[in-house]
Amino acid sequence: MAKELEARAQDVHAVQINQGIKKAFAGQQFESIDDAQVFAEHKIQQHNDTAQAELGGFSPSQLYTLLHAPIEEQELIQWQPNISNTHLERSPILSIFISVKAYLKDNHAKATARGNLPAALVKYVLADFKKLLSEQEIETGYSRINKEDDFRELSCARFIFEQAGLLRKNKGRFVLTLKAQKMPEEEVFKLLFITYVEKYSWASEDLYPEADFFQAATWYSLVTLNRLHGKPVDKDKFAEDFVRIFPMIINEFQDDHYRSAAVQAMSAYTVRMVDRFWQLFGLVSLEGEMFTKDYKQSMVASPLLSHVFIFNG
Repeated sequence: MAKELEARAQDVHAVQINQGIKKAFAGQQFESIDDAQVFAEHKIQQHNDTAQAELGGFSPSQLYTLLHAPIEEQELIQWQPNISNTHLERSPILSIFISVKAYLKDNHAKATARGNLPAALVKYVLADFKKLLSEQEIETGYSRINKEDDFRELSCARFIFEQAGLLRKNKGRFVLTLKAQKMPEEEVFKLLFITYVEKYSWASEDLYPEADFFQAATWYSLVTLNRLHGKPVDKDKFAEDFVRIFPMIINEFQDDHYRSAAVQAMSAYTVRMVDRFWQLFGLVSLEGEMFTKDYKQSMVASPLLSHVFIFNG
């Protein structure tokens, strides 16, 4: 479905270019077809390199790269050449990996009847994980965790570890692979990040449609987050802007008795991109008093964002 949405966006882009060229050609006279071709190519390139408000402040060329290229080929975002382990330890998913690795070094971890992590390992990881949380977060979401199914971050992380080839089962026990034992934490973080973007099914945790275009828009979303320059933004407003730039995503959702397709698209983007993905990797902090009247939550980029990525615009 992501490819279909991108194709529709390209069709709209082609219409805009044709309209622009038609306007530019008005009143022009050329001595040859070659001159006209050179003029048209110049106008197309000029259009592709010009930032446009309707594209979130990006040029068409920049947007195409953000949506289609791997990070190694990105222009506006790249990995930092050196990422400190001290900074990475503030990332929840890496904290979980470090805890799991430490536990498995000295203990066996026999899978439960359902194939999940044993309770002893869950509690071990939770003790370290709580060091990253506020007292309010612990009281409202982490005070009654006894098994893997109670601990969303651990359950998701375990699946990502397996997809990334870092964790596997051997004779009914969880064991780290040789790669996991030897890989530096910086490389583990990168591997987990790319695995989450490219392999993990974001739709597996909710009842919204697949909408895998959200994953394709990861680099766009991160650069947009960085362009806030550390200022808090309402999560709903951030999602609203995303859907405004990519309105074709609404077509994946349907109106129901309670919410429009557009509202559902914004909600799905917020839950999957911000609440699950970015929080799991420690890239944003959420602000706002919970359980209050007219509660609205804002987010702000965490310091880890700039420690992990270089932004070039």
